[in-house]
Amino acid sequence: MVKPWELEVAFKQGECPTRIVYKYSIRDDKQDTTVWEREPSRFLEIKDPSLYSTEKGDFIVNGHLSKVDANFVGGLTFDKIGETSIFIGPYP
Repeated sequence: MVKPWELEVAFKQGECPTRIVYKYSIRDDKQDTTVWEREPSRFLEIKDPSLYSTEKGDFIVNGHLSKVDANFVGGLTFDKIGETSIFIGPYP
């Protein structure tokens, strides 16, 4: 079973940004380690509420906007080829 990750963020009226940039991480408090995903940062674009349209798959209800995504990619292992600028490694 997969447990969804959830974070609730509240902004004062008139202070909501138009873009939120974020990344996921996995935290192990017992070992005091954190693994950040290696992919480029994720973005949540926030439009004016009057521009949302269910016809386009956008939803904003009572001032709440939901963002759903997945595909956490943690570790990255790679090798440098000789004295070149070329790196090689697997993509999970």
